[in-house]
Amino acid sequence: STPTLDLQETLARLRGENDDARAKAWQQAGPLGATAVAPLTDLLAYDAREVARAAHQALRRIVHHAGRPGAPSSERVAVSRALADQLAIRNQEGVRRDLVWLLSEIGGD
Repeated sequence: STPTLDLQETLARLRGENDDARAKAWQQAGPLGATAVAPLTDLLAYDAREVARAAHQALRRIVHHAGRPGAPSSERVAVSRALADQLAIRNQEGVRRDLVWLLSEIGGD
């Protein structure tokens, strides 16, 4: 398995100019979990569309990782809560739409 980037390195690569590094960063984002939700949500409104798109893909990976079969329910709950917390404080329509969609993907009680 490929080593997971830490959160700061992931964010730097997502914001960076290198398309390959950006793609690898979002592809490996799943295990970053709930702590990555707020900083990735910041990037959803980034001026450079490719950065915003990569942040969305990274959030999707986190949601799918947390909701995977056999994942601890605490992981799913933490990611759901982090997404809901962001939804409560964000007012950009596109960002809110992304958050609602991600929450619908992870589900929960």
